[in-house]
Amino acid sequence: MTHRGTGNGKLILLGEHAVVWGAPALAASLAKGAVASVLPARERDVVEVFLAQTPGAPLFRTHCDPGSEIPLERAMGALFGVLGRSASLRVVLGVPPGAGLGSSAALATAIARALCQDEALVEQAVSASERVFHGDASGIDQAAAMGHGLIRFQKTSSPPLT
Repeated sequence: MTHRGTGNGKLILLGEHAVVWGAPALAASLAKGAVASVLPARERDVVEVFLAQTPGAPLFRTHCDPGSEIPLERAMGALFGVLGRSASLRVVLGVPPGAGLGSSAALATAIARALCQDEALVEQAVSASERVFHGDASGIDQAAAMGHGLIRFQKTSSPPLT
């Protein structure tokens, strides 16, 4: 049986930079984020990511390794570590990576939901993955990836001023 999970992309409408410092922001969840499918057991802890706009060969294929020098492998290792699961997955991204549309949070959310139905554990796993990519991020990408529609978001704590 194939398990599937989804994660939304995001578009920040207001407060993109101020949200990191604790100011409120307004974002919209984009339904075309990511869809993950667990593959039948073959090779463990492998994630193949495809772009919806260019089907064919994967955009990238990565292993899950929390000790890797490669951020994507570390992020997937952190996510799988929180979930305590092992699997191979195929993910189709509907938002392009590096475009500011929350692709890393959408990817992590889709994978976590494909492997787990406990939303609290999904949230922890996505947070662990996002910390690898963004350090002390605001959390707005994760909130949009896990939510629907318009979101008013405010970080509960802000980084110290330097």
